[in-house]
Amino acid sequence: TFTINELDSGKAVSEMEIVHDKIMHVVLVRNDLRYFDHIHPVVTGAGKFSVPYMFSAPGIYRIWIDFTIDGMQHIVDLDLDVSGSVQLEEQNMLNSLKVVMDAPTEITVGKETELTFTVTDAGKPVPITEKFLAANAHLIAIDETLNDFSHNHDEKFDKDNIISFAHKFTKSGRHKLWVQFIANSKETTAGFDLTVK
Repeated sequence: TFTINELDSGKAVSEMEIVHDKIMHVVLVRNDLRYFDHIHPVVTGAGKFSVPYMFSAPGIYRIWIDFTIDGMQHIVDLDLDVSGSVQLEEQNMLNSLKVVMDAPTEITVGKETELTFTVTDAGKPVPITEKFLAANAHLIAIDETLNDFSHNHDEKFDKDNIISFAHKFTKSGRHKLWVQFIANSKETTAGFDLTVK
């Protein structure tokens, strides 16, 4: 449960804008970049937003809360220590699909980079014919220090099997990328490692 209040008055804030089909986007990543999820709380009271969630592995998680008020995007992050001894395997969200990333061999901080992802199944193109959260696809990029978080979209809904993003990295080093889209009526998440010079 997340409670959002005005900084000055302490008054509960519930009047948020729906962005990409949701009133709030929450991204959870374990600090080793192995476990990732993108979930969506709903309004449960004045300034309160909740979502049921089951962690599959213990550890320290960084949580980013993304919401928009009066046209201004707010991203708040916090850490959560999840205890326990049971660690399930990271869930494969590819649904038998193969997703291949095409990126420049050298990526420079501050320079817009085109990242392209091709979706196939047994060598055959899999067209993206259904929008995922009001976009062709979503890209979430996080650096290995968990300090650089960015959320981008492919807005070209051309219904082919190519997903592309014009993305600008603001920090060098190793990054983990997650691409999310719907293929064959199933939500799909593909993860990639990338180094920015």
